[in-house]
Formats: sequence, C-alpha cells, structure tokens
Amino acid sequence: RKFDYVLFMDNRTVADFGPINELMEARGPLWQFIFRSALVSTDSAGHASLTNAGLKRLPVFSKLPDEMLTELGGRFLSRIVQKGDVIFRQGERNDAVAVFASGSAEEYLE
Repeated sequence: RKFDYVLFMDNRTVADFGPINELMEARGPLWQFIFRSALVSTDSAGHASLTNAGLKRLPVFSKLPDEMLTELGGRFLSRIVQKGDVIFRQGERNDAVAVFASGSAEEYLE
C-alpha cells in the first residue's frame, strides 16, 4: 500500500501533516521522531545504518547478544534509490531485506 499523506501527532497535537516524501525531506517532527527512536542512524553523507538498540526492538532479533547484533548490523548496506528504481523483482531469488530510512515504496506484481 502507498500512503500519500501522513498525519503525525505528538502529545495530542498535530505535529506534522503532508506528503510523506516532503515530510521526510524537511526533516521535521516526523523525521525526528523516527530517528530519535534509534532504529536507524545516518551519517553526514546521508548513509543509514541500523543500531543495536533498533535491532533489539524487532522480535526476530530481540534475543540476540550485542556482539551478534553488531556483526549483523555491519552486514546491512545503505543504498540510495530514486523514483522508479526496482528494489526486488518478483520471482527472483533474493537474500536481502529492504529497510527504508526515508521515503516510500510501492509494490507492483508482475
């Protein structure tokens, strides 16, 4: 599913509203909330990485020790994709998982 508009509330007040891509590019309240949650961190060049604390919040990784999470986090690759780029193709063998630090994606079935 694609969500064109997002309403983000903080303390019962509308903190951000608009197209998701514009909200993320503006790095306003929604973006700050996502990155404050510590799932994803970015460096000054905009490359994203997954944090141990963020990985532990995902049930599949929650019981792993920190040293394994650090090793696992080091295997994630950051990639910047543009509108129209294909991330996965239906029917192709794939050993990757897509985690979006910002933006949105659409699913097309062939």
